[in-house]
Amino acid sequence: MSNRIILQLELSVTSNIYYKKEKYLLMILKSINAFLFYLEDGNMKIIHRK
Repeated sequence: MSNRIILQLELSVTSNIYYKKEKYLLMILKSINAFLFYLEDGNMKIIHRK
């Protein structure tokens, strides 16, 4: 019984860490995407000014 509880705890901890990493990666991807969109938008404005 105690072994099962320990296993469950380990699983929840590792899944929690994995979830946080995934969330972090998603945030990085979103910020890169937003930055690229901002660059593209800026380039379009520069082209329109010429």
